[in-house]
Amino acid sequence: MFARDSVTVTASTNKPGVESEWAGLRDAQAAALELPYTGMAVTLDLGEEKDGHPRNKWGVGQRLAWSALSQAYEFSKIPAAGPRFEALILEGDRVRIFFDLFGSSLAVRGESLDGFVVAGSDGVLHWANAQLEGDTVVLSASQVSSSQFVRFAWADNPACTLYNTFGQPAAPFQINISPSV
Repeated sequence: MFARDSVTVTASTNKPGVESEWAGLRDAQAAALELPYTGMAVTLDLGEEKDGHPRNKWGVGQRLAWSALSQAYEFSKIPAAGPRFEALILEGDRVRIFFDLFGSSLAVRGESLDGFVVAGSDGVLHWANAQLEGDTVVLSASQVSSSQFVRFAWADNPACTLYNTFGQPAAPFQINISPSV
C-alpha cells in the first residue's frame, strides 16, 4: 500500500535531472509488467500535484478496464495501455525511440513534445528537443553529441504531452544506452 506521506514531493523545477522518488516508485511498479497477466494504467494526467492518489477514480478505473478488456478479453479496438518504451537506435547525434503502441499511434497533446532528457558520457542531463516522426520520437540536444542516457517524464509531477490516439499517456522511463561494440 502506498502511504501518502512516505514519498517526499520535490519542489517544481525547470531543471532536467532532478531526482524524483515518485518516478522511482513508478519505475518499480512498471517492473511488475514482466509478469504474465499484468497491466498498468498510467495516470500522470489524472493525478494531483502533491498527492499520489488521483481523485479522478473514474479515469483510473476506465484505463484499468481498457487494459483488462484488451488483454484478458482480447477486445482489439481498445489499446491495452498508452505508449511504452520498446527500443531505441542512435542516429549520429540523435536518438530515435520506438514504442509498443498496442495497436494505436502516437499523438502530442499541447504545443510541444516535452519531458525528454538526454545525457552524454559526462552524465550531465539536458532537455532534449523532441520531434514526432511517424510513430517514433527523435531526440537531440545541442550540448550532447553522443547520447548515453535518456529519460522521459521523470519527475514527481511531469507534464504529459505524449499520448496514443486513444487518449492514454505514455509511460515514464529511463534508459542507459550501451555503446555498440
